[in-house]
Amino acid sequence: MLDDFYINIKKDMNSIVKSYKQYLMKIRAGKLNASLIEDLKITYNNNIMILKHIAFIKNINFTTLLVKPWDLIMIPFIEKSIIMANMDLLLTINNDGLWISIPNMNEEQRKKYVKQIKTKSENIKIMIRNVRRKSNEKYKILIKEHSFSLDVEKRGLKKIQKFTDDYIINVDKLLNDKKKEIMTV
Repeated sequence: MLDDFYINIKKDMNSIVKSYKQYLMKIRAGKLNASLIEDLKITYNNNIMILKHIAFIKNINFTTLLVKPWDLIMIPFIEKSIIMANMDLLLTINNDGLWISIPNMNEEQRKKYVKQIKTKSENIKIMIRNVRRKSNEKYKILIKEHSFSLDVEKRGLKKIQKFTDDYIINVDKLLNDKKKEIMTV
């Protein structure tokens, strides 16, 4: 019974960290990755489509992507969506599709991205702590309902705190790795 409770806590914290990893993948760091644009919403005839569902996206190198829509009619709509997303990307259109390249970032832009991911990191840590707080409350109720001893309660609360500490350390590691990647010229 308590094992399932702990598993659910880990699942909740893990999903938060997973969303943070996905967020970090979309932050440009001088390298262009398909994940930066693959979930971009494209509007065509009042329908909203996801770019990865209507086009082939290929990394040519670290600074260039090729987007080949299945239907070439989509090229201007994809171009418009990329421009509207305000990602500071350079676009070139030819017969193959859209060639997307990334300009070099200056120091100011790098610092802006680092500040942005630090803020997101703090929000993620708050979300993890909220899971801990809610789990502690549920755990105390569970302990009272089943008349477990005080030792069991203390061990469980320590275990929940350990999960929290481990996930926060993981978030800090992800943040530091991304900061290094961004600040590397």
